[in-house]
Formats: sequence, C-alpha cells, structure tokens
Amino acid sequence: MKTKLCGFFLVCLSISNFSVFADETTQNSPQLFVKGEAVLFKPADQLKMTIGIVTQDNDAKKALQINNEKMNKVVLILTKIGLPDSDFQTDQFHIYPIYKQPPKEIPPDWNPVISHYEVSNTIQIATQKMDLADKIITDTANAGANKIDSIQFDLKNPRIYRAEAINVATQNAIDDANVLAEAAHVKLLGVRSISLDHSQTPYPVMSKMAFAVGSQDVSNTTPIEAGNIEVRANVDVVFDIGS
Repeated sequence: MKTKLCGFFLVCLSISNFSVFADETTQNSPQLFVKGEAVLFKPADQLKMTIGIVTQDNDAKKALQINNEKMNKVVLILTKIGLPDSDFQTDQFHIYPIYKQPPKEIPPDWNPVISHYEVSNTIQIATQKMDLADKIITDTANAGANKIDSIQFDLKNPRIYRAEAINVATQNAIDDANVLAEAAHVKLLGVRSISLDHSQTPYPVMSKMAFAVGSQDVSNTTPIEAGNIEVRANVDVVFDIGS
C-alpha cells in the first residue's frame, strides 16, 4: 500500500515595499520564520484485542473449574490458529461474589447474602497477523469465549513513522523557505534555529465492535478491517536572510 502524504505549510514573512524588516531582538538581523507540517497515513500493522470468559455458579470452585476448562480451550484454539505464545497473555483475572438484592425495607439484623460467584478471566492479544482477526473472534467464541472487546489496530513501531513525519515536515519547511526567499529576492544564509513544535504519536484505530457472545455456535466469520494510522509532525524553522 502506498503512503498517502499531505503537506500543509504556514509561513510568516514580514515584507514591506519588497524589503524584509529586521528583528530588533536579534541585533537587527533579518529573519524568515517558516512552519512545516506533514501528515502521513500508514497502514496499521498490529492487531490488539481482549478475549474473556465469564462464568457463574453457586459454588466458587465450580465456577473457577468451568472457567479454566473454557480458557484452556481458547488458548488451544489460538495456538492452532497460528498465534505464538508471545502474542497473547493474561490480562485480568477476578473471582468475586454476587450478592442478592436487599429487601425494600432492610431490617436492623439484615446481612448481605451471596447469590452466586462470578469468575472472569481475560487475555490480551497483540499480533501482527492481521489476516487472522476474523478467525480469532469466530473460533474463540465457538471455544467458549463470551466477552470480546477492545479491538484496535495500531503500529507496532510508531517511532519509525514519527521520525519519517518529522523529516518530511522539516523538508517541507526548507522547500517553502526557498520559494519565499526567491520570491522576495533575498538569500537564505543559514538556519538560526529549528524546533519540533508538535509531533503526535500515532493513535490506534478503535473498532466499534464489541461482542457478548452467548452459547450459540458462531458459524460465520466476523469481518474485521484495519484502517490507516495518521502520523503528524510540525516543525518551526528560523532562517537568517540577506540581500
């Protein structure tokens, strides 16, 4: 997939009667202020999601046993699908009692009564095998997973693309400064200062899909499509200029 690139340039140049005014704060040295911006769109290369199993029973041990059996099946399915152990790990695990609703008029000697116990076990998946997204959802649901959410796509190594965006933004600023200098009949003498005004870390694309799967068989695959991740960078460059 080709990288889409959008460049936006904001330039501030003080010109009057075809002459550049000097900046009094820098010993009357004329300067050219240029802002370079870049927006890159990179295809997501990492899938993240949370898969969980929630079980309930009057006996806490029984609820835990059922949960463990289902989770073992889910882990086995993930391995059969082709995910290495390094691509998933336990995220959260809870065992807690669920209490009965108190009466409308609570007597002085009333105490909370446990209705049943709930066990929740979730695993976090982070993989670059993007093509397995729909199969992971379908097969783990059929294996007993009844909570699938937090589906998102992002970049495994965003630092690489952040550096690329900064480089493009800087080059855009330089190119724009050259055009302005030529139009104003001045020369660029050198860079006085350069600063990174704002460079955003890529934000993951969140899927709006979340699943609370029942006991029914999930026979059809669930279509999941990854999007592009937007990476931005902005730089401020100050040039010394002369005639």
